[in-house]
Amino acid sequence: MSELDVHKVDRDIARGARAERGFWRTLRTDANRAANDAWYEPVRHVTTRAMFQEVAELRDTDPLRDALLAWIHRLALTRIARGPIVALAKARQDPTVHLDEPETGHHSVRTIVRRVLAEPFEPAKAHAWLEGLGASPSPLLGHEKALRDAMQEITLRLGVADASAFAPFDRAVVAQEGEQLLRRTDDLAASLFGRTGDLAGLVAQLVARDVPGVWPTHPDARWLFDQFQGSPLLQGLTLDLGPTPPALGAASFARALARLGAAYARAAVLGGAPFAMSSDPSELHPLRRGALFASLAADPLFLRKQLGLSRDAAAAAARALAATFLAAARLAAVGATIDGTGASATTIAEAVEDALKVPVSPSLSGVFPRFCPRAAARLTASLLARADAAELKSAFDEDWFKNPRGLFRLRELDAAPRAPKLPSEALRGSVEALARDLEALAG
Repeated sequence: MSELDVHKVDRDIARGARAERGFWRTLRTDANRAANDAWYEPVRHVTTRAMFQEVAELRDTDPLRDALLAWIHRLALTRIARGPIVALAKARQDPTVHLDEPETGHHSVRTIVRRVLAEPFEPAKAHAWLEGLGASPSPLLGHEKALRDAMQEITLRLGVADASAFAPFDRAVVAQEGEQLLRRTDDLAASLFGRTGDLAGLVAQLVARDVPGVWPTHPDARWLFDQFQGSPLLQGLTLDLGPTPPALGAASFARALARLGAAYARAAVLGGAPFAMSSDPSELHPLRRGALFASLAADPLFLRKQLGLSRDAAAAAARALAATFLAAARLAAVGATIDGTGASATTIAEAVEDALKVPVSPSLSGVFPRFCPRAAARLTASLLARADAAELKSAFDEDWFKNPRGLFRLRELDAAPRAPKLPSEALRGSVEALARDLEALAG
């Protein structure tokens, strides 16, 4: 057998990763079109069991071995489990939910959720949408479980007992941090969320529609790039932002900044190092930078300097977004501590209800709010990003986001090789620090 050309395999994985990202982006908007996207065909060989086994036979000392295996595993999952992946997306996008109120007709789960998020100052109507969505058990949780089972089977067929071996963090440690975060922020959650009364009211609060100040009409690519125009952060990089979220409220700007941070992170790591070693298939590093940049939306100094908000308006916006970030962190913690696809609908609803402090029907389990498959990575990223922000502020002052030296330092950090596994002490003290930050923001 000829010797394996690991550098060619790495280049083909890079091509496959770009194509796979396009598939997922298409899937989010049009599952039917994604079903016909054979993104893997030009690089099918790096999505197969044969390639996985061939790479697994490399010496343990080969620096590319484990990184290539992690990427082959991810690409193989997306290709081989394409059927249940598309079926789940179609179940969200097809207009299968018949409602009489608030608008008669057949609606998709995705459309209803968007209406819940977008109803301007009409909590009664948002409540009616959610009530209709939860009127009967949804098949979505069943599709989620079918996808999980398919991915577990594929992983076993590749010869891997536990897919968590590919994660750059210890899932047991992250689960412990999640449990600690839920305990530590329980009183704050009760204070911020309990007053809304129901899930529809809480959603309106978390979208943060009613915040003072003059906000841009849309958090699009131009607005995002303008925030760092002329700085070293984006120089020489080509960013793949994808579609930016509509401007529903202040939370939309946090989401847009998260997209910028993630896109920046993916581009910044691609220097001379092999793709598989510089790009993490778990998405931890892009999520980490996304969380760092999203946090700027709740930074009063950023809001004053970059958006021109008054001191009072910036403080009010930061207070409003404290609830948004707290809810995101608590939902990620729930997802990191329980199996959102293996648990019963009742167990999931009870966990979400405890996290959000409002009643949640079991019929909404797997539907809304939806568990992110990367919840453990998102929680880890949020905790790490809090430490990153503290270090940047300590070294480059509170307005590090405008300091050329601070942004250049960020570029240096992101271009350097990273350890394949987080050190055991990386998250130590991070829950307490994040909880204190959220308490300070909430006032």
